[in-house]
Amino acid sequence: MGDRAGLIKPSDLRTWVGEGNVAVLLCPFQNAHLDELGLRVESGPGEEAGASAESGAPLTGEAPSLLLKSGATFKIEEAKFPVQVLYTTRGLPAVLLATLGAGRMILLAESFPATNVGLPGNDNALFLLTVAETVRGGGGVLFDETSTRLEMGAPGVMAYARKAGVQPIFVELGILALLAIWHFGARTAPPISRRPRPRAAVPDYVTGRARLYEKASMGRTAVRALAETLRDALRRAKPDSDADAAEGQKLLERAGRLERLRSPRDHDLIDFARSIHDFMNEAIWKPGRRFRRAPHTAPWRPK
Repeated sequence: MGDRAGLIKPSDLRTWVGEGNVAVLLCPFQNAHLDELGLRVESGPGEEAGASAESGAPLTGEAPSLLLKSGATFKIEEAKFPVQVLYTTRGLPAVLLATLGAGRMILLAESFPATNVGLPGNDNALFLLTVAETVRGGGGVLFDETSTRLEMGAPGVMAYARKAGVQPIFVELGILALLAIWHFGARTAPPISRRPRPRAAVPDYVTGRARLYEKASMGRTAVRALAETLRDALRRAKPDSDADAAEGQKLLERAGRLERLRSPRDHDLIDFARSIHDFMNEAIWKPGRRFRRAPHTAPWRPK
């Protein structure tokens, strides 16, 4: 099987059949070959259905029924050549035989009977074998699914370009230019910092952590750790304004006062932790801010 009929003009195919050959056209949609014969394809319910052989129809003696997938049928009232109904479904013609000169053209309203899935259904395989046997001893047989729409009134982009007087090379260059604009245009926006932003702690988390240190009698340790974190951040990224720098200095002085206490009070430790958190978010962890390369501060160890 192939798509040769899509490459052959309808008039040439009719001439070839008239010389004593057989063409089996699987027609899941309307095409130029059906237009040449004056036939129309009508869509079906889209459900599997059987097709029964007409009484006395040729080629159907050993294959009384076919299995169809879509239930599509033909409309033959305006046929330009004599056609004979071989199989019907729901009382409508599903497989036709057109005699053209010394040859025959068999037309099926869908391609399912000749597919790998459809061949085992009912007498599908036996019917197609019977058709092929008719040319034994002379002539040729052509099985084709006219689904490529080649030479069937659906030209491609280049065909439209030639019809409009535009050389295909200019169409291709235009498409490449659009792709280039799209590719480089995506890089005209301001660069986005790739530095992973530290995950900001939520106020509830900061409060809970401060209370945990307080209950463990480690208030001074928590104050020293927070102050060391602030000092390290100020060394790596200086605040943008003098007000932020002054606020950072005030927090360090406050840390010094709290460190002198034997055990900072609960609300003082919580308020200090929240102040450090807010200052880091507003003055240090700004979007796109880059830290300067600086040596890490050694972790504090109690003496």
